[in-house]
Amino acid sequence: MARSRISGREIDLQADNGAVLWSFIQGEQLAYNVTFDWIDNLHGMTIEAVAVESANTPGEYPTEVLVGGKQDKLTAYIPPYLGEWVSGQVYAKNDLVRVTPDDKYYQRRVAGGGVLPPSSDPSNWKDYGYNNVATLIFPDTLSVDYAVKPLPDKPIYCYFELAVTEAPGGMNRSWKPMRGLIEFLFSPTLLVP
Repeated sequence: MARSRISGREIDLQADNGAVLWSFIQGEQLAYNVTFDWIDNLHGMTIEAVAVESANTPGEYPTEVLVGGKQDKLTAYIPPYLGEWVSGQVYAKNDLVRVTPDDKYYQRRVAGGGVLPPSSDPSNWKDYGYNNVATLIFPDTLSVDYAVKPLPDKPIYCYFELAVTEAPGGMNRSWKPMRGLIEFLFSPTLLVP
């Protein structure tokens, strides 16, 4: 059997769905859930999301990073994971627990204790599936102090990337599953004092 040439590029061992494009009106603060479908438990992992100001010409896609431009770290919120659910323990809102018989994770809807297992108490717990969801928070201050401002029909952009790194002690692999652009649209409310 003939072997492939060493410089052949017919097989791509790593692939993605392409770059993302987030679109915000300047001054919006929004949050989005990102599910890491290849991970069962984010506990102990590091999630880093960043935005880097591009060299903007309003209405045109950027091709370069702005030298000396803004660099922002975005908040990646992961609910506090408290391990196995314990009957009668008091939990805070958003606490995440695992229930062994179900082999599922549940998130607390309200603060307080309870004696019913989360799977039997949907008014106080919601099925979280796996512990593989992080919430990215895009602050309302993102881009408001960029060197170039958007115009009514001409947005500006920054570069975005998300990285996930395993907890220390294992293989310490690091993935960059999402990257692309954030588009900022003109906002009249930012002009009015």
